[in-house]
Amino acid sequence: MATMEPASGSPKTGTGTIVIERDEVKINDKFLTPYNVICWDDPVHTMDEVVELFQRLFGFDNQKAVKKMLEVHLTGKSIVWTGLKERAEYYREAIENKGLTATMEPA
Repeated sequence: MATMEPASGSPKTGTGTIVIERDEVKINDKFLTPYNVICWDDPVHTMDEVVELFQRLFGFDNQKAVKKMLEVHLTGKSIVWTGLKERAEYYREAIENKGLTATMEPA
């Protein structure tokens, strides 16, 4: 419980005292947990299309976009982004809107 004294200078226990009660706020850890966005290999899109998507969507430079694309191509998947759940959902959906397969999971 916090006590605020009004500007008039009233004593804390007298009339005019404002008492603010604060409840403990429990934050849902699920929203603070970092999530990985995983891009999966597919036989349809060209390597150049995937590199271009990574550059436009994530702002990767050419070298990083090529590295991530090769990881997808050679291992079948790549973690392309890690961060808060809401943003991870955005990136997963953006990848899927381009016809690629993407998932997300807690990091």
